[in-house]
Amino acid sequence: DMTQTFKNNPLLKKINTNLIWTDEQIEEIQKCSQDPIYFIEKYLKVIDADKGLISIKLRDYQKKMVNSFHSRRRTIVTTCRRSGKSTSVCGYILWYIIFNDDKTVALLANKGETARELLGLIQLGYKNLPLWMQQGIVEFNKGSFVLENNSRVIASATASDAIRGYTISLLYIDERAFIDNW
Repeated sequence: DMTQTFKNNPLLKKINTNLIWTDEQIEEIQKCSQDPIYFIEKYLKVIDADKGLISIKLRDYQKKMVNSFHSRRRTIVTTCRRSGKSTSVCGYILWYIIFNDDKTVALLANKGETARELLGLIQLGYKNLPLWMQQGIVEFNKGSFVLENNSRVIASATASDAIRGYTISLLYIDERAFIDNW
């Protein structure tokens, strides 16, 4: 039903959409809200170069990363390239904004393009959630998106004023080694 979609995009739910949930969906939402790893492995979709859109199974070190994000105030991750770090981070952020109200997540990188690429991965994951799992969309663009639970993700290059004025609940800094004057 296109009346329930954000800007006629069938993959995005608009705000104030009334849905009738099944008992199974309610159970699933409760299970996901308690366990980010379960949510990521069951609902996150990513694009594989060979296979297209796929679900993922986190490796043990990725689960350790997600558990650290979830249970600690600060986490520093040092990994090699192509290790699944971005997938783990994006999956956790997606879980975080869906199941926590009034949160602001900032994605900062040495280049705005890199930060927007990470936001794009989160948005891809969001678009591929079932509508009953989504919060309604208030804003959805290349630099940010805002959900009806008042949680948001903003992407920016690192600069002294990049996130000034925001109360940040979760800050992700990517490619820190390439940020000038760190």
